[in-house]
Amino acid sequence: MNTFDWIVCERSNGWAAAVRTALARQPGPTECAATLCEVRRLDELTVHLQQRPNSLALIEVTPTNLDAALTWLADGIRRSRQAKVVALLDRSFVSALEAASALREAGAMEIAQSPRQLQHVLQFARCYSSKRRMGLGQSGADQSIEEWAWALLPWQEAERPLG
Repeated sequence: MNTFDWIVCERSNGWAAAVRTALARQPGPTECAATLCEVRRLDELTVHLQQRPNSLALIEVTPTNLDAALTWLADGIRRSRQAKVVALLDRSFVSALEAASALREAGAMEIAQSPRQLQHVLQFARCYSSKRRMGLGQSGADQSIEEWAWALLPWQEAERPLG
């Protein structure tokens, strides 16, 4: 199991609670076991990412902080290419599609539009965790090419094909 930090940056506690619940509902040991940390401001998030650059940052984006989030994302790519960012969209967006497009262009790797639908975020985290593990040299000479390639696929919990 590969653990890494998830840093949730939000004003309320709704997203962090939803992430905790989604992680707890994962069957068996997960590839994306997480230590969850909560911060309230983007500058706090920046400090945490400087200390743990391989973290997964989840940022609540509302209509009032969209500009700040876009600026932070654009600057964050220059600060740390290792950290991955997920944007957590508030329900109050009139045009969530436009906001999501702008956030992806600024550097968000994934977008969540509801605390009740975090499966794609967990799938992204599994892939990120797997790629980090491969990048950290844990694949090594003791792993076959087939095992290495299989570890990079997003559906790891499925059984391997015969043959």
